[in-house]
Order: sequence, then C-alpha cells, then structure tokens
Amino acid sequence: MSTDDVDPFWEFSVWLYADPKVKAASLRLQDEAGLDVNIALYAVFAAVYKGVRLAPAAFLAIAAAVEPWNEDIVRPLRATRRRVQGEKAALREAELAAERSAQALIVAAAPPGEPAADAITLNLIAYGGAVTAELDAACRLRLARGFPPAPDRA
Repeated sequence: MSTDDVDPFWEFSVWLYADPKVKAASLRLQDEAGLDVNIALYAVFAAVYKGVRLAPAAFLAIAAAVEPWNEDIVRPLRATRRRVQGEKAALREAELAAERSAQALIVAAAPPGEPAADAITLNLIAYGGAVTAELDAACRLRLARGFPPAPDRA
C-alpha cells in the first residue's frame, strides 16, 4: 500500500466507525481482546478497497511498526481522556490526530496482499482470530447499506 492510501483509509475508518455496532465491536476488540482497532479497520479497508487478503505475518509486521507509537502516544492520550473530567474534547482531538498518525504507520508497513474473495473475513481472522466475528458482522451490515466510493485521487 502506498502513502496515497492514508487519507482514504482515514476517511473510510471514520465512516465505518460512525456506525454504533462497528464502534461497539471495535471497542470490545480493543478493551477485552487487546487488539488494535486501527489494524482491524485496516483489515477491512484492504479487503474493501484493494480486494486483498493479508497473511497473519503481515499483521504481525504492521503491529510491530505501529506499536511504539501506540505505546508512547495513543494509549497515554486515551487513558488521560478517559480519566479526566472537563476538557475531553481537546483530548479527543489530540487522540484522533495520534490515531491518524498511527494509520499512516500502518499503511507504510502493509504489504500489498493477495487478491481474494471474502477478504474481509479472511483478514479479520488473520489479524485476531475468532474474536473478530462481531466486528466482521457489524462491518458487513454497515457496508451493505452502502459505502462511500474510493476517493478520487487523480
């Protein structure tokens, strides 16, 4: 994936995550299974926009590339936002900016993948196994209602 995919990935993630079922499933993956929501959303993005399946090793490489950023920046911002009262909006904006930067790291680390039918399910299983079934179902419902076309980058 090229860095030209960063903005489409972000736009797709924001659109997909706006669905309450996708959000709930994503947060469960994050809080209960310890998975990275951005990587899970990338699994769906790669399937939908690129039609590719990524191997489990690809997800390990992606996770290794983004983990230092998540550990040093994203998770501390999230923990602070959850803990403080008051200026949560400013903290949320900082957290979102950090998440967007994490997505750039994910895109840079992602290999091209192999064309595959049903790549959403295959990618989510390759990333997180059976615990991704709820997110898979929620994403499929959201996508079935129509999704935005790939942004024109010509």
